[in-house]
Amino acid sequence: MLENLGHIDNPHERFSGRSQIFAFFTFDHTTTYFSVQRTERLQVLLFQEGADTLVSIFQNSDFSIDKIGPTSTETFQQLVQKYQLPSLKLNAPWPLETVSITKPWGAELWYTGIEDRGVCKAGGIPLPWITDLLPSTIVGSAMGGSPLLLKILAPLPDQNLGDLYFELHEKKIEVYIVTSVDTNVWPDGVGKIRYGFNQTLRANYPNNTDFRTAYLRAVADYRNVRMTIDGHLDAKRTAANLALNSEVPVAQMKTWLAELPLELSQRESTLRETMNHFTHLRDIRVGDVITVEPFFPHSLQHGVRVVEFQTASYERHILAFGQKVLTQAHWDTEQAVTQAILDLPASSPLEVLVEADGVKIESIAEFSAFTATRISIAAGCHYSLEDRHDYSLVIGISGTGTIESAIDRRTDSDTDGLIKSTELTTESGFLIPAQFIGSISAKTDVVLLMAEPAD
Repeated sequence: MLENLGHIDNPHERFSGRSQIFAFFTFDHTTTYFSVQRTERLQVLLFQEGADTLVSIFQNSDFSIDKIGPTSTETFQQLVQKYQLPSLKLNAPWPLETVSITKPWGAELWYTGIEDRGVCKAGGIPLPWITDLLPSTIVGSAMGGSPLLLKILAPLPDQNLGDLYFELHEKKIEVYIVTSVDTNVWPDGVGKIRYGFNQTLRANYPNNTDFRTAYLRAVADYRNVRMTIDGHLDAKRTAANLALNSEVPVAQMKTWLAELPLELSQRESTLRETMNHFTHLRDIRVGDVITVEPFFPHSLQHGVRVVEFQTASYERHILAFGQKVLTQAHWDTEQAVTQAILDLPASSPLEVLVEADGVKIESIAEFSAFTATRISIAAGCHYSLEDRHDYSLVIGISGTGTIESAIDRRTDSDTDGLIKSTELTTESGFLIPAQFIGSISAKTDVVLLMAEPAD
């Protein structure tokens, strides 16, 4: 029968090691990931029996456990349906629900983001609620409340509005995998990323200090004209009853830019070109992998869509941007330029880790914090998800497949094979918990990306 356990202080310790559970309880969750923290009392339905581990975490003042039938998955589901509660099977891939974050340059599609601007969910349940509840043996010991970040960057296909910040990070580590290049703006299918500094121009200066100083001066000149233009645009925001740091629809912004004085627009274009001449533009195509270490400046360019894995850190220093920065009142150019790595990293082909039985695994990133691989599976073939040490993040890039559980359902009398599957399609994302054992089967040729915390 369903146990009413009341309030529990440490549920992840209370249920560790138990094989059969059907319980209702509450626990307190602190939103450490918000700038203003608060404590929330959450309600939990937890069911575990055999191969099934089901959970619902919610806040519903109408919820009642009176007149509950015998312990079973059906009883759990009846409660979930009656009160319209979110639910998740814990020992299966967690389907990640995306949060779209509008940016001046386009949009980010978050799969695992947890912060003020948005909190991603799995099965309708906020990710931090789940990771706060569960023992590390289920999720993975490296979780620490914040999974690796998985997102898609989708810049606008507009050369004036679609370039990202030219920025660097002190701690954050990133890897981009190019999934599409808009041929309306890049007709030959070769996009760009602003990736470090112009080595030919750098060689014209007697030392690195002089090069940094010259770049800083070029940015300062551009910053002045940028502020003048942003003043014009802010006046238009005010006239349209918009907040000064609000996003403006692309069509409206294009109209406002076209209304700027011609001389001002021309001066902005000239100074932007002068500033950008100090930087290096790298060609990128669909399938290319770009790694970004701390202190290396970078800026994905317009019309290039990428999947990104990164450490769960939101810090950045902006060197320059071709628009008004809405999230801070200043650029960080002077500090960032002194920290910036000037050398370009050496390029090398991806290491092929495995190529056999219709499966090819390539290493696309090997950082101290996480590793990432690209896995290609031929139609009709399988990739095993056994022998993993921690949780994994998976996103489909192309093709269609299934993530299948290999756990057997065992009863007192016999053992029935239980194969549960989850469909993997383009841009579908999953968190695969540490305890999951199964495989990925390809219906058509499949390409997917997988990231895991480093050992």
